[in-house]
Amino acid sequence: RFSWALWFFPIRRQIKSKKFAFLRIGHVLPLGYFGLVFTFAYGIPYVVYVHGLDVLHERISPWKRLWIRSILRHACGVVANSKFTAQKVIETYGISEKMVSVRYPLVCVTEIEDAAQTVLPITPRPAPKLILSVGRLVRRKGFDMVLKALTQLTAVDYHYWIIGEGNDRERLSALISEYNLEDRATLLGRVPFPALYAYFKASDVFIMPSRDIGGDVEGFGIVFLEAGVFKKPVIGGRSGGVPEAVVDGVTGLLVD
Repeated sequence: RFSWALWFFPIRRQIKSKKFAFLRIGHVLPLGYFGLVFTFAYGIPYVVYVHGLDVLHERISPWKRLWIRSILRHACGVVANSKFTAQKVIETYGISEKMVSVRYPLVCVTEIEDAAQTVLPITPRPAPKLILSVGRLVRRKGFDMVLKALTQLTAVDYHYWIIGEGNDRERLSALISEYNLEDRATLLGRVPFPALYAYFKASDVFIMPSRDIGGDVEGFGIVFLEAGVFKKPVIGGRSGGVPEAVVDGVTGLLVD
């Protein structure tokens, strides 16, 4: 099995042969270990990026929390993907507010639009109105609540696509059967880029009603921005950093 530690020596060679003002660490673990080593060994400061689940999940072991705290406190700066994530990191790990800044994730509109031009349209459409969800199949995404709501949507001819993989797939499949939605909802699994854009283009609304389940919460929700590239209205859950990705009543709706 490939280990992240194998990157240590190539990175060290680069650091020893070139001058770096600072390092950008994209994920607190395991990449943050490099930041600690190189700041102590070579005096090179580092900035670490945090995304939400990577530092806030309740199942993070005490041992890993110890390392996360050390990595964050020794950084010259911490960049969070939302104000929500930033505040939670400050509270959870005792980081100074002055150390933490917020930089919202961005999507490259031109790259997505160019890639979307290469995908074939979905024909025939399974229904006049198409609803789309994209994300890991985990409980906090709220896809089960969408299925439950669809049982009340009787006056519209629709089809619901769920794209993604995860440990909640079996439960979602059981709900589709329980609600008699076999002809209305489809678990599509993982769809690679750029084929994924065909589904964004074909859909009429994007929905991901995320919720907070025991600290497992959405840090931002970049899929809402991807839907926005295709000018799709969105429905998001009023939890975590989602209200910073969806402007309620403007780019979409927030629900509890």
